Amino acid sequence: MIPALSDTSLRTIRRVWAERMGTSEALWERDGVTTVRWDTVPAASVVGIAGALLVGAPPSALERIRDLDLDSLLDSGALMNSLEDLGPTMFGAAELAYLDAGTFRPSHSRTAVAAARDEVKRMILALPASEREESGLEEMDRWWVVREPDGTPVAVAGCETWNGTLAHLGIAVVPIARGTGAGVAAASAAITHALDDGLIVQWRSEVRNQASRRLGARLGAVPLGRQVTVDLAM
Repeated sequence: MIPALSDTSLRTIRRVWAERMGTSEALWERDGVTTVRWDTVPAASVVGIAGALLVGAPPSALERIRDLDLDSLLDSGALMNSLEDLGPTMFGAAELAYLDAGTFRPSHSRTAVAAARDEVKRMILALPASEREESGLEEMDRWWVVREPDGTPVAVAGCETWNGTLAHLGIAVVPIARGTGAGVAAASAAITHALDDGLIVQWRSEVRNQASRRLGARLGAVPLGRQVTVDLAM
């Protein structure tokens, strides 16, 4: 049986997302859809956590998507179609999973050590631009790497702290090291340090990235929701 996140963790996750979307956890309905008016942000973003949706968008976009049901709001195609006359461009769609001390299953398959920004930057520059962007590692401020015996880094995991309580995780592995345990070891090190700091860990995977979801599940990440964001030509 998959361990469950604690009630405290669930409340923290909801609070952080509510704050980042421009509202408060107290105003986020436990069921159905809660909307947040964005007057200066040219985008529409839908976050679903444990069956409750939070939608942030300009008034014109909120009007166009108000009749969509919960499943359609989290469907990239349906959301884009509803916003067609606002010049939508898909920014991204991701599955959201989380870890706390009760769900984490650490891996010690290989040794991971703390790394500096320069080493991380050199490693990820060798990856395709799409993988660099998805990882988000360049925007993070703490990293752990797995190196080959000659010192070459082959996997890196990093995290950035959101709202003082949630660690948003990113990971990248060079192609030749995939399937060797390097990625899971780097991620395990990052998660360990985040949990030691009292943070809840967010594992976000692009919807088509099954490898990322499998890796997260191996470490104990509990699937909890999805985020879809569309940029608007406004």
